[in-house]
Amino acid sequence: MREIKFRVWDIVWGKMRYNKDLWDIPYNEIFIHTPDQRALNLMQYIGIKDEDAKDIYEGDVVERVDRTPIAHMYGKIVIGIVGFDNGSFVLNTDEGAYSMDNNKLSNTCSYRVIGNIYENPEFLG
Repeated sequence: MREIKFRVWDIVWGKMRYNKDLWDIPYNEIFIHTPDQRALNLMQYIGIKDEDAKDIYEGDVVERVDRTPIAHMYGKIVIGIVGFDNGSFVLNTDEGAYSMDNNKLSNTCSYRVIGNIYENPEFLG
């Protein structure tokens, strides 16, 4: 079973807030407003840790290294943004979306969090 954790980007204070800090936030500040009106942006932990044992969340910028034992794929590196699409977490890259389903991963690739879309907007291009 996947561990359920969240974090939010606090637009007003310009900082990331994690689980223990979330209890102080009024419910309506996270969920009621439209995305353009919110003071906070909610992101979910996807149930996977990167190669440095760091939790991966929606909105993270992640480097993916392919470990598939196929010559033309092995070692291929792509960088993308973690999102949620059609019921599963994906890594959205310039080449398309890569599934981040933990059951399919095993040893086929490794991940490294290199930032997030809020604290590192330079990754948005």
